[in-house]
Amino acid sequence: MQDEFVMMKKYFDLPAKPFYADIWLEGDTMIVLGNYTLRTLYTPGHCSGCICLYEPDHRLLFTGDTVLGGGVLSGIFASGSISDYVNSIQRPSDLRVEEFYPGHGRISTNPQEDLQKAVEDSRTIMEESKVLFEALDTKASFARLLSAVRKFPKPPQRS
Repeated sequence: MQDEFVMMKKYFDLPAKPFYADIWLEGDTMIVLGNYTLRTLYTPGHCSGCICLYEPDHRLLFTGDTVLGGGVLSGIFASGSISDYVNSIQRPSDLRVEEFYPGHGRISTNPQEDLQKAVEDSRTIMEESKVLFEALDTKASFARLLSAVRKFPKPPQRS
């Protein structure tokens, strides 16, 4: 809430407008809607504020942008994190789900298969990210930067 990156304001360089939440949803909050009860699952990764909604009696899952049909992962926005994504994607895959409804695209009628694919893909992305960071060798890069900075004379002290 009020995260300008989550609300896409920073991304599109738009002014943030103040707003107030009527209901705070946290992990495992239950929303009773007559014949349906939705359980919130906090699933950050795509962005810091992602949630899924699970209806246990009908075994329905509303995934928003956490996972799309076919097990496709959404992008990772500025407030998101691949490590959060890897941890979050496991939560809905542990549920008994008949269908899931993403925020975009087609409905998943093979939820266990699609969710398992999403788990595997998220782990692959995490491993590829580790390889990239290892290739960048940030420790050696930082050492070179520090060495270069130390070679510059210190600016004169003002009195």
